[in-house]
Amino acid sequence: MLLLLPLGCVDPHDTGTAPAPVSEPDQPGPYSAGVTTLHFTSSAGKDLVAEAWYPTALTDAPGDPYPEVAIVRAAHRDAPPDPQGGPYPLVAFSHGSGGIRYQSAFLTEYLAEHGYVVVAVDHVGNTLLDMGACPEVEVLLDRPSDVVASVDEVLARSAGGDPLLGDMVLGETYAMTGHSFGAFTTLAVAGGEVDLDAFTEHCATSDEVFCDLAESIPPGSVLTSAPDPRAVAAVPMAPGGWYAFGADGSGLGTLAPALFWAGTRDPSTPWESEVHPAYLAAGTPKAEALLTDAGHFIYSDLC
Repeated sequence: MLLLLPLGCVDPHDTGTAPAPVSEPDQPGPYSAGVTTLHFTSSAGKDLVAEAWYPTALTDAPGDPYPEVAIVRAAHRDAPPDPQGGPYPLVAFSHGSGGIRYQSAFLTEYLAEHGYVVVAVDHVGNTLLDMGACPEVEVLLDRPSDVVASVDEVLARSAGGDPLLGDMVLGETYAMTGHSFGAFTTLAVAGGEVDLDAFTEHCATSDEVFCDLAESIPPGSVLTSAPDPRAVAAVPMAPGGWYAFGADGSGLGTLAPALFWAGTRDPSTPWESEVHPAYLAAGTPKAEALLTDAGHFIYSDLC
């Protein structure tokens, strides 16, 4: 597991006061994870739900369950925040198709325990609980703007004195991560330039994993949000759909510094045909990690 300090940020531990507690990435973090559910309306008038994790005082008490799905890890619901090492860098997470905002609590809780604030939004019509409630093309077009709206909400709560998130977030930049469809969303948020017409044209003569999406895209369609310049690092986990970023994935040349994750036993987004071509097309700096014997859902607590 690697810790990310979003590039372009100052050191969150250089606050001019007492140094914040730190620990090695392979050791337990110096905090416990607090978690809260956010209900809000985006600037476009869309009602959204997100989960936010943040550092709280260290405790050995059992974690609280997540709503709707029987996942229990170590996070404590609505626990008082620990501002000792704050403000903290921000990470945004995007779930996979048929996932849910807390599907990767192993990761989001870990980051909070190591001194990050994390936000993960539900993509309406594409979660475990409402899959198919929205047309798939609508989900595709809205995913990046869902993420940006969740980041805006957390930043507003941090600046506005929210009881749990007030003054907890460092600056306005953030690292972007996600799994599968959420990894595609990561690429689109963190600097990748999507070309849906090129996507449709490519898939007319191809049958790659993401080409099922291309069939329903009306000509001239665009995402509801452009890449967010505040997303200064990208960690796509099992990404697919590099061919939606222009010819030969050329639109990934503007991607933020990125770490790509892939598994050797992933039939859904194979390394050879989905992940590695995206890595090759991405700008620098970049890195790629190939996990031996890992499948597509190693990044999710749902399996």
